[in-house]
Amino acid sequence: MAELKTKKTDASVTKFLDSIADEKKRADAYTLLDMMQKASKQEPKMWGSSIIGFGDYHYVSPATGREGDWFQIGFSPRKANLTLYAMGGSWEKQAAIQDLGKYTLGVGCLYIKKLDDVKLPVLKKMITQSVKDAKKQANEDAKRANANDFDFVPGAPARNALAHAGYTRLKQLTKITEADLVKLHGMGPKAVAAIKAEMKARGLKFKPAEKRK
Repeated sequence: MAELKTKKTDASVTKFLDSIADEKKRADAYTLLDMMQKASKQEPKMWGSSIIGFGDYHYVSPATGREGDWFQIGFSPRKANLTLYAMGGSWEKQAAIQDLGKYTLGVGCLYIKKLDDVKLPVLKKMITQSVKDAKKQANEDAKRANANDFDFVPGAPARNALAHAGYTRLKQLTKITEADLVKLHGMGPKAVAAIKAEMKARGLKFKPAEKRK
């Protein structure tokens, strides 16, 4: 997965919302702002040029160990619709969505043309649940981030060698060559083979060895 290009900025949320030409869309955006701020108990921040996010969400990919920062919940008042983002899970998995009204779904997104199309109490309930889900997922990701990736490596000497060298995440090994790994005191053939197999499964590779001139 490529690094997310959308980053949190210091731009004014109010200035952005006041720049929305459509009066109805602007009013809907302020309603969403109020609902999400109350649910998250966080101040709104601009992400990129057109997304408003609330809270911080540090994620860790269980497949690659890749980490990044996003928001817990957010929205963007786009021209075609109001786009709502849920970081803690999918909107469609919430039972309340059956009573929401008119909407469409995308990957992690809920699209609403205008708030008149949905039941606001139901939407409020869903936003509150999404914040709870995001916090729960963030806690799980934090535990994963602090975990040692090398529990699968056979042999205490090999695991100790990795720890002594400062390696706790499999992704760190992409910065060294296979020969560098083998040189670690206590790193046997079985441990090396297990690490190579796990790296291949996660789509990771050692740093290429320098070619001799």
